Order: sequence, then structure tokens, then C-alpha cells
Amino acid sequence: MQAQLLDQLPPLIESLGYPGNFRYLTVSLGFSDAEAQQILQLRGISPNLADPVIRSGSNPDTAEKYSKIVEHYWDTYTEGTPHYLHFAAVSDRLHISKKVIRQALKRAGRQPSQVRQQQREECRQWVIEFARDHKNWSYQAIAQKLDISTKTVSEWIREYRKAAQKEVRTCV
Repeated sequence: MQAQLLDQLPPLIESLGYPGNFRYLTVSLGFSDAEAQQILQLRGISPNLADPVIRSGSNPDTAEKYSKIVEHYWDTYTEGTPHYLHFAAVSDRLHISKKVIRQALKRAGRQPSQVRQQQREECRQWVIEFARDHKNWSYQAIAQKLDISTKTVSEWIREYRKAAQKEVRTCV
């Protein structure tokens, strides 16, 4: 049964590994993210295959291909979002670690932009809104999802809660 299913799947490009084939299946062939993940899993291609290639640079050609793919997703999926959400967006989409994203961007000659003071307040608002929408999430889970330190997340949420309590007291 599984052999029949594998025969019906679209052919993949082995040299592209997980991120390249994920992009090929979703962008070129129009599969959903979930379908692409399932196809790659059935073919035995793991999301973690890209990590060591980019990290070690053992195969410069393949590492370069991965870096270009990461760079494409960085440009595509981070447009219009604060810096803190960029790594989460690309990591969720390609299923590779944030460390590998940084290395791939550096290999491609790009530096992830540093947060400017004006962006900090915008990011603080995103964290607070995200925390409101995900009330049962821990500070650590929110920090990992948004690629911010747990300390920063807890400080911002505590400040927000204190300000909200003061506002309630002054209204009463």
C-alpha cells in the first residue's frame, strides 16, 4: 500500500534536501504546508537535514542553495512584521533552527537587522497581544516562539499588568 502511495507522489530533487523540496512542493506544485511535510516524511526526508549542511559548510554548493532558500523566505515571510517575529516566521515555515537561519543569512552575505529603539515598542506591543491571545502559554514558550529572551517577555508582560492594575485603581 505504501509503495503504491510513494509511486503516486511527485518526484523530488534530492540535492535540495528538506527546505528546497518543501519550497518546490508548496510554491511550484501548490501543495499545502501539511501536505508537503507529509510527502517529505513519506520519502524519508527529515526537516533537520538542512541544519548540519548549513552549520558545517561541508558541502559548499548545497549550503549555498540552502542559504539562498532561507534568504528567499526571510524576504518573503518577514515583510511587514517586527524583527522579533522574523526568525519565528522563517523557522516555522522551513522547520529549521534560528541558529541555522542566522548562519544561512550570513553565508548569503546578509546580516539580520538589529532592533532599533523605535522597533522595540512595536515589538513590545506584539508580545503583549500575543500573550493576551495565548493566555495559557508560559513566558518561556512565548519567548521561544517570538525569538526573544524569556527575561524580556516576562518584564514586558509584568509592566503591562502593573499598568493595567494602576489604570483600574484610578478609575475606581
